Amino acid sequence: MSRRLRIGVSARIQYGDAAKPGYLKKNLYYLEQSFARWLQSAGVLVYLVPDVVDRASNGLTLADYAQELDGLVLQGGSDISPQTYGERPLRPEWTGEPERDRYELELVKRFLDLKKPILGVCRGQQIINVALGGTLYQDTATQQPGALVHQDPSIYDVNYRDVPNFIPRTDVFSIGGVHYTWNKLAVLIITIPVLALLTWFVQQTRQGKAMRAVAQDPEASAIMGINVNRTISVTFALAGGLAGAAGIVYLLQFNMRYDTGFELGLIAFTAAVLGGIGNLTGAVLGAMVIGFIQAFNEGLVWYAPGSDWTRAIVFGILIAILVFRPEGLLGERTPEGA
Repeated sequence: MSRRLRIGVSARIQYGDAAKPGYLKKNLYYLEQSFARWLQSAGVLVYLVPDVVDRASNGLTLADYAQELDGLVLQGGSDISPQTYGERPLRPEWTGEPERDRYELELVKRFLDLKKPILGVCRGQQIINVALGGTLYQDTATQQPGALVHQDPSIYDVNYRDVPNFIPRTDVFSIGGVHYTWNKLAVLIITIPVLALLTWFVQQTRQGKAMRAVAQDPEASAIMGINVNRTISVTFALAGGLAGAAGIVYLLQFNMRYDTGFELGLIAFTAAVLGGIGNLTGAVLGAMVIGFIQAFNEGLVWYAPGSDWTRAIVFGILIAILVFRPEGLLGERTPEGA
């Protein structure tokens, strides 16, 4: 089993104030809790990378961190100092944090030397831009009239939602270094009964049979006495309930944003087409195939193109299925498609 990705995060710096008590007198390296949880939601190990200019570092350099870590994320914070990209500050208070600039530029250089991925958030994007030879507007509000507000308190952090772990993430069991946690077990405990109940409802109940009939031929269903509008309404209500259950299952593993459902919807549609539209077992099989493709593509370190290609591979398989087997893996070829 391949090890978890190790992602380094550049440190934000809180400078000490001699007039304040206790640890507030000292310089602090820190990481926002929400930032750490966002990274952890992807299943990676998060490491805060401090600067190493002190004599106590015993020869340690930022290059050593770059060697050991798989990627780098640059935190936000105050704007980069104009002096860092060769300009004088337009206003005295815009001097920024030259010490942090030096540290983060060096960190970026070391990761670039090893061709390892770097993600910049807010200020971090400025650092990447300057590290690659770019320059910046010191103040978009005055230098670029009509530009968006740089930091709007009304929407700051609006996309982040912190949800407590109502199911513990401790181990149920561990085999050969593979850990299976309670929140993953909860996914099976929720998913299997829901799928079994849905299968029974669609195949055994009158309403389920009506749904299948309306899906096949609404006009013929109406002639046979089925209330088509009511059946469609029941189907929409059922779909909403299943979407809610899916959201809970997803939230057990990951954080979510307002637009999370869009990508998940595309993947769900791909799974349904892959397995066979209208075939519940096929939809589950299609979802598992996509899950295995993603796991192998992003988890293997050999002969795998990597996570950047996961969506392309998944949708490439979808296109191939539509061309060569449009009924899906478990679907039945209809007379129209014969």
